[in-house]
Amino acid sequence: MVSDPGKHRKKRIIFIAPLLVIGLLIFQILIPSCGGDQKANQAENTNITEGTDDSPVPQSPPDKNIGSDSACSNPYCVTERSDLGRLWYCGEPTDPAGCGCVEHYMQFPDKTASHAAPLPGGATELNRDIQRIRNGGVEPIGRSMTSDELAGIVSKQLNVDFIIDDINGRVMEVLLVADKKQSGIVQRKLVFSDPYVGSFEGLLMYPEGQSGLPAIIALHGHSDSPQTFYERTLRKKGPGEGFALLIPSCRALCSENAEHVVTEKLLVNGFTVQGLRLYETLLMLKYLQYLDHESGLVDSARVGLIGHSAGAVSVILAMRALPQGTFGAYAADYTSRFCWPDQEILTSDNIPGLWPYHQQINDFDGKLLPRRDDFLACGYEQLNHKHVWDFLKKRLR
Repeated sequence: MVSDPGKHRKKRIIFIAPLLVIGLLIFQILIPSCGGDQKANQAENTNITEGTDDSPVPQSPPDKNIGSDSACSNPYCVTERSDLGRLWYCGEPTDPAGCGCVEHYMQFPDKTASHAAPLPGGATELNRDIQRIRNGGVEPIGRSMTSDELAGIVSKQLNVDFIIDDINGRVMEVLLVADKKQSGIVQRKLVFSDPYVGSFEGLLMYPEGQSGLPAIIALHGHSDSPQTFYERTLRKKGPGEGFALLIPSCRALCSENAEHVVTEKLLVNGFTVQGLRLYETLLMLKYLQYLDHESGLVDSARVGLIGHSAGAVSVILAMRALPQGTFGAYAADYTSRFCWPDQEILTSDNIPGLWPYHQQINDFDGKLLPRRDDFLACGYEQLNHKHVWDFLKKRLR
């Protein structure tokens, strides 16, 4: 008689199945927390990235008042440390001007999505708006207006008031990477780090052994770096005239593809490079206020803002947008119409929404709005001329 193998398999399955169920129940009772702990660990690590100092740094959620800290050790939320000799660059080591340093600018619209105002047609709509201006389809608004009215228009186009409002409640890290003295002048190379605009370099120079100094923030133009701007234009001024001089690196400023890409990215999302430049300028003021508070090196009530070329455009927009008295003096050697007729590459001063108001923005004689005694328009590349520094001394001393 031949036995049925299928019949024996059915008996074994019927016998083994209850044992498997019982074993699984015992495993869950004896080891209840393994899966839970694993999920908890995963949850704890969700928003962690590795910092540059090999310590874990929590990632801030986008658009949630990034970087704010209620436990700052000083009124300006500045932390400062030294790492002398450390090499720092943004973009490529062969790119001291930071021409390709656009990563944090490109990320800005995503970090601040709730404040964005995207163009429905994206880059196509932006290009159409620019062509309308170039073809004469948009007339300039040539009427008179008050300073407050123009300030509202400029501020709306720059669209950074929401990060300026809490600037002193947000941590800014400052790293000292070089410190030298030469001919009685202290020169410090710094790296500033901010959660919204990332890291950028700056130079601080001041006469040795003095305190309570008036200060100048100087913004360079295209294809410059803080060092080249200082050496070429301001070496015999600034500290030599009894001022502290702070020059930040203005990134993505080389009239190349990177500047075009970041300018377009910000404009189609309702932001501008010039808006971020205004915020960075106020970060420099914040640092000078911190130095005043901590050491008395500078007198932060006596700070001027000067700029060359594209930096001059930033100075003029700051003068128009900020409350009067934010800076004690302004000087600029260049103006912009905010939309150029034959320009293939978008540069940082392309802001189509400001083009209709370029006459008011560049009115320094009081024809269309009240004259400003705290502003000096000088000739191109004249920031090192005597009359400019005589004006700064008069306003800041």
